Amino acid sequence: MYDALTISAIVDELSTQLEGARIQRLAHSDPLTIVLELYTQRQRRWLTLSADHNNARVLLGKESGERDADHVSPLLLLLRKYARGGQIVAVSQPRYERIIQFSLAKVMGSGDSDDESDLGEDTSEPDITYSELIIEIMGRRSNVMLLDEDGRIREAVKRVPVTMSRVRPILPGKPYVPPPPQSKADPLRATADQLFTAAREGSGKLDRWLVGQFVAISPLLAREMLYRANIEPDTEPANLTLDDTAKLDTAVHGVFAPLESSRWQPHLYEFEDGGAEFSAIELQSLANDDAVNATATSSVLEAANQAWQLGPAAAPGRGDRHAVRRDRILSEIDIARDRVQQRLRSLEQQQERSEDGENLRETGDLIYAYMWMIEPGQAQLVTPEGAVVKLDPKLTASENAQEYFERYRKAQSAAEQIPQMVQNTRQQLAYLDQMRSMVSLSTGYDEIEAARMEWSEYAESTPGVTRASRNRGARPAANARKPHQYRTAHGDTILIGRTGQQNDVVTFDIASPDDLWLHAREQPGAHVIIRASTTEAAQETIESAAQLAAYYSNGRQSTTVPVDVTERRHVRKIKGGGPGMVTYRNEYTLQVRPQSEDELGLTPGS
Repeated sequence: MYDALTISAIVDELSTQLEGARIQRLAHSDPLTIVLELYTQRQRRWLTLSADHNNARVLLGKESGERDADHVSPLLLLLRKYARGGQIVAVSQPRYERIIQFSLAKVMGSGDSDDESDLGEDTSEPDITYSELIIEIMGRRSNVMLLDEDGRIREAVKRVPVTMSRVRPILPGKPYVPPPPQSKADPLRATADQLFTAAREGSGKLDRWLVGQFVAISPLLAREMLYRANIEPDTEPANLTLDDTAKLDTAVHGVFAPLESSRWQPHLYEFEDGGAEFSAIELQSLANDDAVNATATSSVLEAANQAWQLGPAAAPGRGDRHAVRRDRILSEIDIARDRVQQRLRSLEQQQERSEDGENLRETGDLIYAYMWMIEPGQAQLVTPEGAVVKLDPKLTASENAQEYFERYRKAQSAAEQIPQMVQNTRQQLAYLDQMRSMVSLSTGYDEIEAARMEWSEYAESTPGVTRASRNRGARPAANARKPHQYRTAHGDTILIGRTGQQNDVVTFDIASPDDLWLHAREQPGAHVIIRASTTEAAQETIESAAQLAAYYSNGRQSTTVPVDVTERRHVRKIKGGGPGMVTYRNEYTLQVRPQSEDELGLTPGS
């Protein structure tokens, strides 16, 4: 659990173990994770810094773990230049922030080459370069960055352009700007009376109110405080009594006391249904849970390593093992989607520029028409009509005209090619949106395994897509590629595609031209087919199938969802689109409430 309190404990331990450590090697273990081989206190250690969307982490271990020698990033190259051969001189944390800063120093000329061989004697004056290696553990916004001694960003594992964040772009050469300060209260300065007064104006569940009221209180810490104060988490803040706030104040200060004393009590918590969690303090709410095996550890870093090896927790409220697998796939899809989105923006900008091609040709004609007015070295031409033409003073008038004509020809060529590229990229983005929707709605093992296989096939066939979760040695589930099938009370069969590939199967391999086809209108979702037992499907069957189409779509949480119904003969694959991408016509629309097969009382078919 990398909340601000735990990170403070980690920084205490890292400061003791790593100050003065020599950085020997650096590598990626995956695109978002950097591993540093260190020599400290007469032994080798491996420091892992990961900005993974769902598993951002800091680990220090005696074993190197996985390393991807083939993956080289701009950040890795700059780390090898400015950090390899250098030392960690300090480890720090801005108070209450989920940020760790490693201050580095290196004598340039010793170890800054990528060549591992002996570089020979350097007789030049020592040139010490200082850098900051920063990891921010903030969910989807997690990042690893290298700064120069002036606080400017050298590189980051995840660049954030101005188009994604105007407030805090993360790009090489930009000044590093810390995350905006939180407008929350300091938990160590709170008193029982202040808690009582603030709670009078609070609303919602008490555990969520605590998270929103104070800095550094994570949902897990909020539940721990309420457990110690013997207050139910779903209590309304306004219902707290003075006695309640007094007990809560004691609990808050008790949880945060190690922040001042550095007397940490690291623990590992193994859950009965799989996975683990760790903390820098004893969490009484978990230690007293019969479904949790709590163990004190010698250090919080040891607890973090063990929790990582055991996998994320599968306890109530923490997600299950299926959710962990699903979230890993979603994080990889999100990375791919961001890249496609950036490529689409770039293509659209190129398309806009290509539409100005005619102006380039006219500019070239103007230069030829007024060539007699242009002197050698002239930077611009002003025609008698007042038109201003920019010139390259290094070129002759004729060469300037030819330069504009060449740009015109390139613009014409781009104007012919870019529209198709834009269309293809939009189709790819739509397919990723569909895949993301299907993955996010998957629950059981078979569904998630089917989603994993489809994502794997896409990632392996698409240049530039990195897939971290290889799942080596895993055998595909027997039912992973089978669409869901149900029988209604009228004897009709309903088929549901749960991935893009399954959508193709139910629509184009199983369904007949006169079968009914259903899909949530204008949003990603499942293809649903009705195979009637008689000439026409019962109206109740159509209603149930529509409710299933709504349930297995992005509109699952909506009160009602529009669902289109048409005959399968009117459904066509999109040329160049991914699995499950179709167009259709001759539809009519039903407004239905999303319901699952269990809620509808449907019987699984064979």
